[in-house]
Amino acid sequence: MNNRFATLIGSVRIVAGLLCACGAGGALGATTYHVATEGLDANDGLTWATAKKTVAAAVALAVDGDTVVVGDGTHVIATNWLTIDKGISLISTNGPSPAVLKAGYSVSDQRGVLEVNHADALVAGFTIRDGNYKYMDVGA
Repeated sequence: MNNRFATLIGSVRIVAGLLCACGAGGALGATTYHVATEGLDANDGLTWATAKKTVAAAVALAVDGDTVVVGDGTHVIATNWLTIDKGISLISTNGPSPAVLKAGYSVSDQRGVLEVNHADALVAGFTIRDGNYKYMDVGA
């Protein structure tokens, strides 16, 4: 397997074709989880009224085919690397300017924010701040 990867340092905007799996058009039986800065991780995340607070909490629940929709605001990634290692969609509601994924963990000069490590994963509409992201080429 070819393990090429790219790491970008600084403020990076991830913009890709936004494939909306939020409702109609998503995979049959797929679940949409919501993340809002005013949410609670104890919530189920199934609606905006019961949104999760952290992206990591919603990603942990998601399985292949699910979507995690992230609301506007700065979302701090408290661990070193939020890893997307399943075929889910992680999308923002309003594009990269208002949706920020920010490093909240620092070990020496390594400040990981987002690692995408699945061929069917989609990440779209975020600004990465104060850290790095990695995209692992897991294609055939």
